[in-house]
Amino acid sequence: MKSFQLIKSVFAQGEFDALIGDVRSPAGVGTINIESGGSENSIGILLLVSRLLGIVTVIASVWVAVNVIYAAYTYLTGAGKPANHQKASDILTMSIIGLILIVSTYTFAGLIGLLFFGDAAAIINPTIAPI
Repeated sequence: MKSFQLIKSVFAQGEFDALIGDVRSPAGVGTINIESGGSENSIGILLLVSRLLGIVTVIASVWVAVNVIYAAYTYLTGAGKPANHQKASDILTMSIIGLILIVSTYTFAGLIGLLFFGDAAAIINPTIAPI
């Protein structure tokens, strides 16, 4: 696994260690590190971020689907009232914006993975080899 090459290249080794200091893993991260194929002290945080990204994507997608159904119901039961049709239009607009945010999140994660790790799938689908 490549380390943060972009950040480390800015600082000399001693300066980087002094800037960051001794960072310890929170409780529970050791389990994720072991599942990723490393030891309890290895860096498996990418696996955690990848799983959180997947869970948030599923929840957001279900929320968008519920909003689209609700907007359709509001439109169909609006009885020709402009306020109800405007409400349905607003809900659909926000749902489309939500879908754009979901897609842009994966794009952003791919760009961050490409910049810091040299692989666009480093955050989205990490493969962490034991050291």
